[in-house]
Amino acid sequence: EARSEIDANRPLKSGSPGHARVAIGWRENPTENWLRINDPWPVNSGVQRWESSARLTWTNWIYVRRTAGG
Repeated sequence: EARSEIDANRPLKSGSPGHARVAIGWRENPTENWLRINDPWPVNSGVQRWESSARLTWTNWIYVRRTAGG
């Protein structure tokens, strides 16, 4: 689902324990799936990095979708 949202130009919030970031890209290979994360921590740093779905526990997601008439 994250890949579909990113492909549709809808970045999504990716939560990790005690922290919120934005997922802005994805890639996959035969053994792992990855998300490109834009992380504001430390404050105003805007660090971007690849995170493996197999190596990190994400706590939640927020998808932003526009509805008809909205």
